[in-house]
Amino acid sequence: GPVGDAELLKEYCRRLEDLVTARGGKRWVYKTEERFVTGTGRSHPIEIGFAWHPSLGVPYLPASSIKGLIGSQDCQDRKVILGSETRVGRVICLDAVPVAPVRLEADVITPHYFPWNEDNPPADWRSPTPIPFLAVAPGARFLFAVVPRDSKAADDVAQVGQWLEDALGNVGAGAKTAVGYGRMKRVPDAEVAWLVELKRRAEQEREARLKEQQRAKLDPLDRELQDVANSSKDPNIKPWILWLKQLEAGRWADPEH
Repeated sequence: GPVGDAELLKEYCRRLEDLVTARGGKRWVYKTEERFVTGTGRSHPIEIGFAWHPSLGVPYLPASSIKGLIGSQDCQDRKVILGSETRVGRVICLDAVPVAPVRLEADVITPHYFPWNEDNPPADWRSPTPIPFLAVAPGARFLFAVVPRDSKAADDVAQVGQWLEDALGNVGAGAKTAVGYGRMKRVPDAEVAWLVELKRRAEQEREARLKEQQRAKLDPLDRELQDVANSSKDPNIKPWILWLKQLEAGRWADPEH
């Protein structure tokens, strides 16, 4: 079944969205077009490792791997923007995590001629040695994000985004990229459910703030009339009917008459 908790991943992505927005960064969602393998160089009982996020329990791509992926391209000013062994970069890459639970598949490497050397060359009579490992199935969506180290690096964020798109589309992330693994394509925000929901909530909050500001400018009587008009759950009832009912009930009566 799918790996990862949907609500936990959604909450993590929302927090990451808030962080990126507050720091003036950018984020993108990419979908794997082929299988994706991460962390194969890590220690593991079956020889081929796998990178699990320490708190989410899902496959992820560490920020260091993202910088290495971009660095493999011929990018001008790459060391200035992303940093190097001797200097701090102007842009910070964040870990790439799935936006929803992902499906894993079993994969295998079969080095038919292992082991061999000059005195004992490879041949067809050797027994295959299959090595199984895990891979993320195609169609998984990952959230990538970068933030500027300071306000002067805002333009560099867009540049890193372009480098990232080129690298994911042409080279691929993770292992076995030579056979097409790790290739990813950018997904528009309109096709990501949690981003659509987040945008809808932000719009609702903006409208609520605007209404509250407009309400605060009204005099007390107009504010009270508006509250009465908004008290009905039936949109077909006219406000003046509600006001008339309140008048008949004795509301707004002049105490001197």
